[in-house]
Parts: sequence; structure tokens; C-alpha cells
Amino acid sequence: MPGWFLGREEVGRFFTERIFATPWRLVPIRANGQLAFACYQGEPGGKRFPLGAINVVSLRGGRIVEITGFVDPDMHRHFGLPDEFPVAGDSIPTDDPK
Repeated sequence: MPGWFLGREEVGRFFTERIFATPWRLVPIRANGQLAFACYQGEPGGKRFPLGAINVVSLRGGRIVEITGFVDPDMHRHFGLPDEFPVAGDSIPTDDPK
């Protein structure tokens, strides 16, 4: 599922048309020492939020220069994250086990 978006305009259009059109729950984590997010994507009806991706954010000079998304569920389990965003009252781990 490779994608390439160059420049603010293209990235902004992708976020507007695809990302902001879907409900998400993001959990900040670390991956290889970098800022990352476990991304739980809402399903129709908004009651379930299964883990859909881990996105690693690369920064340079305080700006985002790259976002790398990992959608393989086998990779997700290495982070000790639940398969679904927990219901109210449950906790979710936020530390990188590595």
C-alpha cells in the first residue's frame, strides 16, 4: 500500500479526503526511539475501533518530514497494544517495549 505525497498541498488534500473523513483514536507510542502513533480506525456505527496501523513520524528541524505507516497486524503485536481501542475505564500501554 505505498503512497507518496509531496508538499503541503498534497498532504493536506490526503488528510482532508481520507484521514479526517474517518473517526480515529490515536495513542502516542515510541518506535525505534521515534515518535509514533497506534492508530485505531473507527468502524461504521462508531462502536468499535480496531488497530489499523502504527505510524512512525520522522521530524527534522521541528517539522514532520516523513510518516511511515505499518499496517501488518503481525508487526503490531510487538508493541503489546490491544487489538481494539479500550472502552472507558480500561487502560492502554503507551511505552515502546523495545
